[in-house]
Order: sequence, then C-alpha cells, then structure tokens
Amino acid sequence: MTRLYIVGTGPGRPEYLTIRAVEVLRKVEVVVGYGRYIEPVMHLIRGKVIYTTGMRDEVKRCLIALRESKRRETALVCGGDPGVYGLAGLCIELNERLKIGAEIEIVPGVTAALAAGALVGAPFMRDMVILNLSDLLVPWDEIEHKLVKALEGDYTIAIYNPISRNKRRNISRVLDIVRELKGDDTLIAVVRNAMREGQRIRIGKICDIRPEEIDMNSIVIICSSKVRLIGKWLVAERGYNEKINKMLSEMKI
Repeated sequence: MTRLYIVGTGPGRPEYLTIRAVEVLRKVEVVVGYGRYIEPVMHLIRGKVIYTTGMRDEVKRCLIALRESKRRETALVCGGDPGVYGLAGLCIELNERLKIGAEIEIVPGVTAALAAGALVGAPFMRDMVILNLSDLLVPWDEIEHKLVKALEGDYTIAIYNPISRNKRRNISRVLDIVRELKGDDTLIAVVRNAMREGQRIRIGKICDIRPEEIDMNSIVIICSSKVRLIGKWLVAERGYNEKINKMLSEMKI
C-alpha cells in the first residue's frame, strides 16, 4: 500500500517549510492542492503529476488524493497546518467512510496564528483560542457564542478568515463585542500576509483599529488582559516575576 501524505506548507515562504515537508514533496509522484497553496512549493514538485482545484473544492481534492494514493505516493498540500482548518480531518473521514484503507501521514506546518504571533511578540504565552469567522459551514450564532465565552474566559484569541469577499459585517460585529465586553483599551494586532510577500503589521488598542484595515489575508489577535506592550512587542505575562527577582538578586547581569 502506498501512502497519502497530508502536508502543511506553513505561511507560504519556502524557508518556513519543515524538513519533513520538503522530504515528502520531493519524493512523492503526485501532488494535489488548491492552486494558491501549490505555487510556493512548485520548485519542489516540477515534473510530478499535479492536480489543482478551486478554493471551495475541498471534498474533491481529498477524493482525488485518496484515489491517487491507491497506486502512487501522493501528497495533499494544505496551507499552514493540515489539522488547523485544513483537510486532515476531512481526508481521514473520507478514507474511513469509503473504506479506501489509505495509509495516512499528516505532516504538520506552521499555522497562521503562530506565524502572526511570532511577528508581534509572544501574545500566546498563556492560554489561547483560535476562532474561525467563516460562517460557510458553521452558523454565525455558534461563532458569536464561542467568541463571547472566550472573551469571558480572558483568553487571547487568534481570528482566522475575519472577512469574506461579500461580508465585512462579521469582523465589525466581533470588534463591537470586544469593545462591549473588554473595553476600548483592549490590545489588538492585525497581521496581513504573515511571513509572506506584502506583510503588514498593525498593533494598537481596539478603539484605534478600523474594520477597513482588515482583509481576507489578515490574522487578528485580540489580547487578553494579561498581555501588555513591551516596546514594539506584545507579551503575555507568564508569572515569572518572583523567579526573576530571585535570580537578579543572586546573579550579576
């Protein structure tokens, strides 16, 4: 039995691919993916059999990859990490439902929240929540309920898919809810094209951020009350003050 690799390609620039992802993409015979995710790894897969589909053809991509994996080593390419709003779960489900019996290996990648977090500092040093604002598959009422609970729990929240081509009201509603529950001084970061061409970073208070600054390629980080701005960095306090004071009294720096 050949193997199906579900490969996370990270933020998009080749240097953020894992070594394992590079190894897999070089050795497989077939690569399946959304065109935008294929382009950054094209230098590794030239000459291979390549299948591309449109953005919303997730089921089709998984079925093609499973079909091809019956006879040839195949990679299904996902942006970021395959298990974070990627195709790992769908592929596993289809493999079981259709009794294909493919041997699957999931190759993790740097997901967008972690890429954005690294660019603005360390906002996820305490507990975090990742929330997807796309309501194509999940009702908006459920998304809003999860947002409110995460804010009440004082989590730092990384928001994926803050807007769509036809909807800006979702992120506007989110900003309104945050202001209502947490106040205008809540720290927020908007990172566009994290670790890719066209990268742009904006850090400020939520009262200073306008929905017009946020697009489909943005990750929005809403900070908990434990995150503070240190110079240009957002840092979640972890509770090291006592240890720091003890060490500083014992060591000369």
